[in-house]
Amino acid sequence: MTCDIVFMLADQIIPKQKQHLKPTKIVCNFRNWPGSEIAKYTAFLNLVLNKYPEIQVEFLSTCQGITGYVDDSLIAQEIAQTLVDKNRITINQNIYTTTQLIEAFADHDLYLGMRLHGAIFSMIGGIPAMNIL
Repeated sequence: MTCDIVFMLADQIIPKQKQHLKPTKIVCNFRNWPGSEIAKYTAFLNLVLNKYPEIQVEFLSTCQGITGYVDDSLIAQEIAQTLVDKNRITINQNIYTTTQLIEAFADHDLYLGMRLHGAIFSMIGGIPAMNIL
């Protein structure tokens, strides 16, 4: 029994050892839920980008390849348009298998976002995760 089926994937992934403690690659995932505030996420990411000029931000969706389902890359584009340094922003619109998706999250140093599965995939991949609402 598990509280979320995605935790059952943990045995399939071997987290890589991080070579440095200071993050330079952050992965993010947001969803435009009713009552969510895009300006809040933008302000938070601008704070990070201003304070840490070495940081690169990549938006990566946990929901992929399902016709008619929510496309998190749309909110990523909306947020990215208002960020202070667009040259340090990437929106990843690739479609991955579950294992590939976890590996894509693991290719970063830190997860910041509001999507539980983004945080879980990141932790399974061996990187710290912080969910923000």
